Amino acid sequence: MSVVSFLIPLIVIIGFILGAVYIIRTRAYIIRTNKERWNSIPSIDEYKVENPDCVTNKGMKCVVCNSTSIKSLGFGHPESTNRIFICNHCGTQLYRTNS
Repeated sequence: MSVVSFLIPLIVIIGFILGAVYIIRTRAYIIRTNKERWNSIPSIDEYKVENPDCVTNKGMKCVVCNSTSIKSLGFGHPESTNRIFICNHCGTQLYRTNS
């Protein structure tokens, strides 16, 4: 058995192992950063306590520009029950909910 026929499978196996480690570490980083991002946005209850003037009879309004036009986006994917509410006028992330 030649050295080359021994090294090629070894290099392939090492490549698979390093690739798997990279994918696992990247996935863990993405999950951790998403969790940190989610927790950095105030919940709707926290938003109401911090900004009592933003609670109106018609719903919530933006703390920055006072707009009542607020969009709801799924966190991670459009159908997510975890929602982020963003002002349509100025783009400020206002609060989060998880239904």
